[in-house]
Amino acid sequence: MRKGFIKLFLLIGMLFVGLTTVYADDTFTFSIGGAKDVKPGDEFTVDVTVKGPTEENTLNGYNITLVYDTNKLTVLEGGQMTADNLSVTENTTIAKIKFKVNDGAAAGDTMLKLEGTAYNNGEADESTFNGGTVSIRAIGTDTSLKSLKIPNTVLSPGFNKNIYDYTATVTDVTSVDIKAEPTDPHSTVWITENAQNLQKGVNEITIVVKAENGSEKWYGIKLTLNVTPTEEELKEQDATLKDLTIKGQKIEFSSTEKKYYINVDYETTKLTITATPNNPEAEVTIVGNSKFVVGKNTVKINVVSKDKSKNETYTIIVTREDEKKEIIKTCPDSTSKKEWIIFTASLLLTFTLGIVLGYFLCRKEVLNKLFKKKQKEEVPVEIETLSDTIDLSNTVKKVANTEGDKK
Repeated sequence: MRKGFIKLFLLIGMLFVGLTTVYADDTFTFSIGGAKDVKPGDEFTVDVTVKGPTEENTLNGYNITLVYDTNKLTVLEGGQMTADNLSVTENTTIAKIKFKVNDGAAAGDTMLKLEGTAYNNGEADESTFNGGTVSIRAIGTDTSLKSLKIPNTVLSPGFNKNIYDYTATVTDVTSVDIKAEPTDPHSTVWITENAQNLQKGVNEITIVVKAENGSEKWYGIKLTLNVTPTEEELKEQDATLKDLTIKGQKIEFSSTEKKYYINVDYETTKLTITATPNNPEAEVTIVGNSKFVVGKNTVKINVVSKDKSKNETYTIIVTREDEKKEIIKTCPDSTSKKEWIIFTASLLLTFTLGIVLGYFLCRKEVLNKLFKKKQKEEVPVEIETLSDTIDLSNTVKKVANTEGDKK
């Protein structure tokens, strides 16, 4: 691209002479506007104006050159204008020039200049030419928020431009006016439409910050809407018990107390439970009320509200006793100290006597005396016989021998 300045000639031919008296020493002032805060790719328009020395003047013609930096700007429209017998009042616009900031143009100020000659009655007029300034800035890249607020609620956590997820709660409203200000005023902010049409429960609202270069950053708010329920809604949401009874058991029931403890004997393997909900249309189920084991058992009473939005659980801890067995008592359940002393002394005495008796009884001479068998003394027996022919010789010998032994 050619560097330097390009000259734009705006030439208006000879204008009418004589309609208004024009003085050769009258001075006309030509001015060109500027532009502020434009970036590469932007298009903008400036005005070229002229002002005469008096309230009403006639300008026959002019020849003007526009000077600008072609590395930063390009003229799109308004390069030439012509006029005949131009009447000049306080400020008369003689041209509108449309520019475009070149892509890649460096940030900073660039000048627009007017140079040329004005004519009155065919003679050059000593006119004044004022320039303008175009301020070019860089394309924005910041996608952060400077602030984020929702009326009548508090964000959690507190706002920080580097934190992108928040929660908040509102009550009995249908919409919220979210205040989201970008750090870069040239960035744009877009908020999802559901912020203006809140539903009961959690509403996920998204805030999108878009920088001039097209980059984006998303902030999210989980906004919970609580709605005060009507009496009918409260009834449909009721998942509590009105009464709870257990056959054979006494409990102090309260709808807000959710846990109870009872003991049953070994023969009890289930309970007879009556659970009455506050709302007769609520659903009640009992779980675990069968086949109790010895020790702790858990029975749960679940209550689900009519609209299914809530549920409550009441718990009964049932302790089943162990089986009772018959016990044979061999000694008193409770023994006094005196009885223990007598029992111990008797046991020691019996043991001592046993040792002593055993000692004496085991001696040989004592045993011989006690257990030696005494022999009976034989007495001769007179035998009567009916015959003298009986032989008694053997009998006499035996008797004689026996007496010899005794001697």
